[in-house]
Amino acid sequence: MLVCGSAMAEDIIWQEDFSTFAKDSVPTGGDFSYSCTGTTKVYNEKLAGGTAPELLVQKGGQSFSAVIPLNGKSGSMFLSYKANYDRLTVAVEGATLGEKEVSGNTYTYPIEVNAGTSTITFSFTNSASSNVRLDDIKLYQGTAKKPAGLSWGKASTTVTLGGDYANIPTLQNSNNLSVTCTSTDETVCTVTNDGVITVVGAGKTVITASFEGNDEFEAQTVSIEITVNGTIDPNAKGGQNNPYNIEELVTDFQGGTLKTGTTVFVKGFITNIDEVNVEYGNATFKIATVFNKDAKYKLVVYRTKYLEKSAFTASDQIKEGDEVIVTGKVELYDNNGNQEGRIASGGYIYSHNGVTEQASINTITIDVNDAPVYNLAGQRVMNAQKGLFIIGGKKVMK
Repeated sequence: MLVCGSAMAEDIIWQEDFSTFAKDSVPTGGDFSYSCTGTTKVYNEKLAGGTAPELLVQKGGQSFSAVIPLNGKSGSMFLSYKANYDRLTVAVEGATLGEKEVSGNTYTYPIEVNAGTSTITFSFTNSASSNVRLDDIKLYQGTAKKPAGLSWGKASTTVTLGGDYANIPTLQNSNNLSVTCTSTDETVCTVTNDGVITVVGAGKTVITASFEGNDEFEAQTVSIEITVNGTIDPNAKGGQNNPYNIEELVTDFQGGTLKTGTTVFVKGFITNIDEVNVEYGNATFKIATVFNKDAKYKLVVYRTKYLEKSAFTASDQIKEGDEVIVTGKVELYDNNGNQEGRIASGGYIYSHNGVTEQASINTITIDVNDAPVYNLAGQRVMNAQKGLFIIGGKKVMK
């Protein structure tokens, strides 16, 4: 990407941040005769300290090179770039390269160019035994401008409509620059030029903040993708009054109608208890549609809380065979190479053996003649078969 020079304090002759290249592409040819050796190519990451994408320069002597036309410019210049390691050897043809200076991930070389030189050629070679990332290359004269310093703090985030919007950031603009902010879909989110985002409705949008640059600060554009999941109708499939069974959940996930990050209610029987962690107040277990430890489809319920989002206080609060309705964000995760579904950390048990609230008192009325059992809050606990009843959420034998 060429940025034209000007009569300002900093005159940029060549600049490349690889933003015009797609992931896995190889920069070749073009206005600057780019050339790459080995498997040097563009990666959609930002390890070098700049912005994604960036160039991976392959280990073992592979390189990236460019031929820069000077258009009559000569004299003192500077070459700067960002890299995640000090592994690159920089060489130049047609000019004299001085000693580099290092500041964090930024490397800067002074360069002297004789009058009448038409082009100079740069090569960045990685002779180390590990790859290195290269980004934000700049050849300029004069005094370098300062980075604008804009940031959203993350590349993307997901929230639920009507829920907690703590994951929605505000633009970081430490230099108080004049910024223009836009949203690709204002029916999802709007944004002010101060970088304050407001959620409007369900969907997906990209929020962009742009600074045009001035005599002191470089131009910069930063974006964040925001996904807003819609609220669940309590009577719809996967809602509070109509929870998924495991097979329905799998079908909707595989069919694409259920997306990762959606909050759902799922009903099943506990088949395996991996952990009840009283110290952290959560539990991890698996559920299936019927109580079958060998069921084909199981859902992992990961680090969930107990009823009403309360902490687990005892290891025997749940057991295998218990019927539960759990709620939380559903997601796929990698389990030793296998994609498995789970309710992510942050969920909780909505219903446990038909009970949705913790008993406010520890006394219940008992009828041992196989009649229904109720606590004093008026909640049906279970039948008193064989003298089995519940006190304070724990099963006790008469």
